[in-house]
Amino acid sequence: MRTKCVTILLERSIQMKVGFTMKRIIAICLLVFILMLGVSLDTGISGLIAYWNIPSLLVVGIIVISMLMLSDNISDFFRGFNIVMTDKAYTTKELKASHNAIDTGIKLTYLSGIVGLIIGMIGLLSRLDDPSAIGPALAVAMLTVLYAALINIILYASRAKIKKELIYRKK
Repeated sequence: MRTKCVTILLERSIQMKVGFTMKRIIAICLLVFILMLGVSLDTGISGLIAYWNIPSLLVVGIIVISMLMLSDNISDFFRGFNIVMTDKAYTTKELKASHNAIDTGIKLTYLSGIVGLIIGMIGLLSRLDDPSAIGPALAVAMLTVLYAALINIILYASRAKIKKELIYRKK
């Protein structure tokens, strides 16, 4: 009898954890879908390719990851995503460290967007004599800012979840 009760409790616990994780995955997929829908309504399905630029994405990603590594916040940063995606128990110290690391990531993402914008504008200004090169250079500049803003949306949501958990523990 006792084993059956424990088994039922474990099954329910697993179902709840899967449910919470699935909600989060669905939320991220919904965000991506809405963004893609908004872009495709404006430019058509073929216009989605215009929003994909590897160099711009690399500028943002490499700056943020390398600066988080330099500031020794990288493990706390990734733990922050683990906190958001799972329901594993973490200590208050780990929550605070992850909150601070994600906050640092938010600031670095803004700065990397600005750096990408400056790099793109320098590329644009260096090609003013070729009118056909102005558009692609401007696209690189603006897409870097767009990628930084989209990454910050996810980081703000992650930081809010961790902050909510910290506030809950104070009560």
